[in-house]
Amino acid sequence: MPVQTKRKTTVKKETIATYERLRLRHWVMFWVLVAATHALVIAIFSNVDVKTLMPVGSTSSTSAAEEQLIDELRGQVKSLGDKVASVEEPQAEGRIMANAKDVQWRDLYLSNQGELPADCGVLQLNTTTATQTYLWYDQSTGIQAELPYSFAWGNDRYFPTPYEQVNSSTISFGPFVIAYQGCAVGREAELTFGESADPNPVLREIRNNADLVGPVRQRIINGITVLSYRIEALGYGDIWDVFGRSYRYTIKGSLSDAEAMSVIQSLRVTK
Repeated sequence: MPVQTKRKTTVKKETIATYERLRLRHWVMFWVLVAATHALVIAIFSNVDVKTLMPVGSTSSTSAAEEQLIDELRGQVKSLGDKVASVEEPQAEGRIMANAKDVQWRDLYLSNQGELPADCGVLQLNTTTATQTYLWYDQSTGIQAELPYSFAWGNDRYFPTPYEQVNSSTISFGPFVIAYQGCAVGREAELTFGESADPNPVLREIRNNADLVGPVRQRIINGITVLSYRIEALGYGDIWDVFGRSYRYTIKGSLSDAEAMSVIQSLRVTK
């Protein structure tokens, strides 16, 4: 799908579960457990009942120091609860996690403005630089890669899933974008994989393409050949062909070369 703009979800619970709350949850939960352990140690060595947060054997009267300790422990418990809630419900702002194919450009616009324009090109979508990565894994082939992602992508109503399964050999990822031909909602980039190939005949075919814009760049990344080029007629922006030992991968989209290289360097076959 041709795309334009460079790169903002109440989420269906099953959708969030599918993507395992993203890896952000794991990091936050790690620090939650560290903080909880810290609070427990304080309670034990301060002779405090961890269930009631009251000093062991206390009567109705407590010292000012004991009351301060109890307040601190209660504050830590509340803070931990708030952190867990924020991880479990990333949709707290009322935004919806969605696939591009399930969203109409009119829905994206109306959430921002309220009056439907004639030109879908006026849409304002957040396409800022990714703030984290999502580990994508294809079960049938064992291929995995780290895909760029940000919760800020989309707009005030929708934000995209980490990736979408286009077919058995293609996924799309990145922020929502609008294809001006038909005003369809899409994703910024695609990754396709297939049988391994010899890069030399592919290179000759690319150079003979009348729609080739500029030179073809050939590099060796992690021991494998990578060709990067632009075919203007395809409307995908830049293209990166990666000739792995087991598979050939093709990345298309409005990515920077650094972003594409990051995905390419993360490519692995685990079986």
